[in-house]
Amino acid sequence: MENREKRSGAQTFAIWFGLAALMFGTQVGGSMAAGTYAVGYFAPFGGGWLLVLTAIYFCFRSAFAIHALEFTRLFKTDNYSAYYLELYGLNGDRANPVLKKAVMWVFDIYTTVAGVVVVAATINLFGSLTSSIGINPYLGRLIAVGLFAFLSIYGAAFLRKFNTAMTISLVVSMLVIFGAVLSVRGDVFLERIGNFAIGADWTGKTIGSQIRLLVSFGFASLTIGSTLCNFSERIRNTRDSVGSGLLIGLLSISAFFITSCIVLPFLPEMINDTPILSICQKYLPPVITVLYWIVVVFSVVSTGPTYSYTTANRFAKIWKNEKLSRQMKLLIISLVFLMGCYVISGIGLLTIVQKGFSTLGTIASVIIGIPLLISLPRMMKKRREERMEKETME
Repeated sequence: MENREKRSGAQTFAIWFGLAALMFGTQVGGSMAAGTYAVGYFAPFGGGWLLVLTAIYFCFRSAFAIHALEFTRLFKTDNYSAYYLELYGLNGDRANPVLKKAVMWVFDIYTTVAGVVVVAATINLFGSLTSSIGINPYLGRLIAVGLFAFLSIYGAAFLRKFNTAMTISLVVSMLVIFGAVLSVRGDVFLERIGNFAIGADWTGKTIGSQIRLLVSFGFASLTIGSTLCNFSERIRNTRDSVGSGLLIGLLSISAFFITSCIVLPFLPEMINDTPILSICQKYLPPVITVLYWIVVVFSVVSTGPTYSYTTANRFAKIWKNEKLSRQMKLLIISLVFLMGCYVISGIGLLTIVQKGFSTLGTIASVIIGIPLLISLPRMMKKRREERMEKETME
């Protein structure tokens, strides 16, 4: 049995790393590869504050991952619904059914809004990519809506199979681009990384406001438990929770750090919606630009339909109309969802990434952060019971 077998250090690390790689894959997408998060959160105050800001985000991401894994282990919550209901103390048979439904509706709405933010950013990025080859960005975004709607019905499952390949391709392309950047501006990078004297005046804002923005973004990681609870069956003790959580934080910041290092030598000139695409087009060889464009397009096309399908599938279940087929329901809901995303996409990718995700984080700090704090005494009590049971068995 898994819980009674002894594991080697290598086996334990493999389990930790597997969870970290899973969560890394959920973060690595088109907006990250575009460098939008880099100029929005981590690099706009120079290479010194870049190190501080990534360290702050590491603390948020790791702490919430550790809590989620330990909470899941102690209370045996192995799915999205059970996790949130247990967090609110409503997972028992005697819990008020009205309160249970209310909690799940809150998180269904929150998840849908989060999906709108992600897909709006994706549609905007698709428009920027098509604009780089001469297609009007508004038309490009409409093409994205039609393409995503079609793939939501007929190709989402097929595309999801390639998420791992897309993640690997994006990481490789980022490393290649970073190498190319060092070849043209390596001296500038070395001068700026870790230097607090350069970059403080790039945005005209205070570092305090940037830290507050990053903290709100960090709170968005409170939702990590709703994903981790589905894959944490091999977490057997607190050591596993801590080790996995720290690796999740480390891999998460590595993605933001490498893209921030790419844009750092070109700031403040490249503070825009798609800085890495702009850098490729203006400073790097055409072959790198073409490869980067292809990889990011495939990443965008694999992300949008996945979120659209998930949202459509959730609401199709409660649409009680027997005259319409399930596929037609999915198509209609997808189109409504995607048109809403299209409207929001017009405010700009950088604005969506900064305002959208920081707002989601602020909301999460209330609907997840407060019950999380309340859950800590329950977790301590559960650990004591676990320890006493173990001592009794020995």
